[in-house]
Amino acid sequence: MSNPLLTPDQQAHVASVRALQHFDTPTLSDNTPINWERLHALIPWIAFLFAGFVWATFLLIPTAFGLHYAGMFPAASNWLYVLMGLTLCLACFVAAQVKHGARAILFAFAVLLLSYWF
Repeated sequence: MSNPLLTPDQQAHVASVRALQHFDTPTLSDNTPINWERLHALIPWIAFLFAGFVWATFLLIPTAFGLHYAGMFPAASNWLYVLMGLTLCLACFVAAQVKHGARAILFAFAVLLLSYWF
C-alpha cells in the first residue's frame, strides 16, 4: 500500500512504523486469559462507587438544594435521610476495604432502597 503523494523515504518510514505497530499491539486473537481474581477484587469498589453516586444524586443534592421533602416520616428531616445514606455508604466502603463483595453489594442496595423511599 503505497501512497503516490509520499516520497520513497516517507513511504519507507510509514512501512517501518506499520511493521513496528503490528508486532507491538496485542490483537484479539492473542489468547490472553482473563484475570478473574483482579476482576473479582473490583466488584466491592464498583458497588461502593454506585452507592456513593446514588447517595449524592438522590439524597444529598435534593436535600442541599431543597428539591425534596421527606414524605415517609414527616417528623424526620431530610438530613436524617442523608445521614442514614452516608452511614450506609461508609459501611459499603468498609466492606470494600476488607474485600467483601456480597456485603458491599448489600449496602449499595440498601442505599438504593433508602433513596427510593426518599
